[in-house]
Amino acid sequence: MLAIAQPLETPFAAGASAFRIAPQLVQQISHCLHSGCVISIQHSPIMAPRFTPWQLWGAPSYYSGNIGRVLDELENCHRQRPQDHIRLDIEDFNCHSRFSLVVYSPS
Repeated sequence: MLAIAQPLETPFAAGASAFRIAPQLVQQISHCLHSGCVISIQHSPIMAPRFTPWQLWGAPSYYSGNIGRVLDELENCHRQRPQDHIRLDIEDFNCHSRFSLVVYSPS
């Protein structure tokens, strides 16, 4: 697990107050979008040390390079699944690399 969002400085979506993410992470996600990476949003009711049953939220997308759309989808996922853990899965097919970032973990 790379990072868990805590109440920080930048809200996910304009007018939203459900949870917040660090501006540095927003910049990094935006950079990934502009580099042509595919982002998928996933959620799970539990997080286990060896296996977590992540479920896809919508279809993986380039989001047209728009970080606002990603943040809006994260907010929608959180609104409909407030008890679930939420993560971003980012894939760069040019470099054959992939990483996941937990952006919300309920307390």
